[in-house]
Amino acid sequence: HKLWVSTKRPATFQAKATKDLAQAEQLIEILADDRPPDLAAAFDALPNKKARQSVLDQSRKLSPPAREAIAKLTA
Repeated sequence: HKLWVSTKRPATFQAKATKDLAQAEQLIEILADDRPPDLAAAFDALPNKKARQSVLDQSRKLSPPAREAIAKLTA
């Protein structure tokens, strides 16, 4: 959710979008290690294909472990 929301922030809220990305990265890494089914459920709960693609696009800005965790969701 944090990763998707970061794409919806207007330019005037860039600092908040950056914070959203950092929080998303932390959550993704923790969930990937400790609760992979919950990470998959969160991805599946995105409202539509466009939202999932937005998350995939934003994941390019994350750390390698977080990017890998997101990539596994679509494999």
